[in-house]
Amino acid sequence: MGYRYIGSKARIAENIIEYIGEPNTNTGYFIDGFTGTGIVAKMASMNGWKVKINDMMYNAVVVATSQLLSIYDISFDKLGGYDNVIFLLNNETPIKGYIWKTYSPASKRYCGIERKYFTEENAMKIDSISNKIHYWKQKNIITENEFSLLISILISAVNNIANIAGTYGCFLSKWTMQSQNNIELKRMDLHSVKQDFISSNNDVFDVKSHKNDVVYFDPPYTKRQYASYYHILETISLG
Repeated sequence: MGYRYIGSKARIAENIIEYIGEPNTNTGYFIDGFTGTGIVAKMASMNGWKVKINDMMYNAVVVATSQLLSIYDISFDKLGGYDNVIFLLNNETPIKGYIWKTYSPASKRYCGIERKYFTEENAMKIDSISNKIHYWKQKNIITENEFSLLISILISAVNNIANIAGTYGCFLSKWTMQSQNNIELKRMDLHSVKQDFISSNNDVFDVKSHKNDVVYFDPPYTKRQYASYYHILETISLG
């Protein structure tokens, strides 16, 4: 996968939660104020903590939420089940939408600049899949949790075929081998036990905490705002 999240704690998340320990009350939450990919919050949840996740970036909240979903949070009962939804999205008819027009070589015809984040074929599929997921949400065909899961799956698939070195701050001048593969959504595994969590998309100063909580802050690592590195994922998430 070409995508790398700046400051990710994937390699040390287990050590962080081991240091914090198990919850000492039934009322305390593990509050992850800058949740990013949600890997630390997921580890805390698996260690018995009730979890509150928050991030200013909506795509981060969506991805982090998907890390905490269980089989009891997802049914897709209006669309024939989880597997059928993945099938339907993978077989959506490509459309020439915003991603195609702005972030594929088609951009040269509209903006005068050739952007090579995605091949035109993959960009059209991203547009069609994203539009369908947002349509289902708007029509209440899927729940908020189901929406988070599907957008997270789409983001993962997008990351796998993006023509980037690590973030979406820039694209590569030549196509990588992986960027020329066809985009494909794949089913994400869910927890077998229901997790206790709350998600929010707020300024960290608006996140409330109490004396029994453990507050974990892992703030941005760069002077440049994260939106400039992950703007395409934010656009897809917001529709």
